[in-house]
Amino acid sequence: MMTNPYRADVQPPRPYLSDLSVRKDCRRKGIAKSIIEYCEMMVQKMGHDCLHLRVERMNTAALQMYSGLNYEVVPHAVFGVKDTTLLLKRKFSSNDHNSNCDRNGEKMVGSTLNKSDHGSKEDALYALDYQV
Repeated sequence: MMTNPYRADVQPPRPYLSDLSVRKDCRRKGIAKSIIEYCEMMVQKMGHDCLHLRVERMNTAALQMYSGLNYEVVPHAVFGVKDTTLLLKRKFSSNDHNSNCDRNGEKMVGSTLNKSDHGSKEDALYALDYQV
């Protein structure tokens, strides 16, 4: 049986959005913002009150966009320490859907997602990876 090679304290908190990219000729048209807002809506429907994501530290355009969407840098044992990325987090307001997301974003709740071509229900809960 294969075990997870990463310690629990260095894994990304959940729910977690990773590797969002928009083709260069399609940038600055609101595509990334729309994708993020869609992901936020989905994780709220799943019962979470926050979303984590990572961004390259030098990607000032993305950092500015995330800041405008109320994401804040949060400390992590890997992000920004062992790589060149930052971990960001947005905590949704109490006016949004009821949710269960502890201070590290790790408490998960069940969902009604079915297995799809993109992987299992667990994959859908743990990874929202999109590329446009």
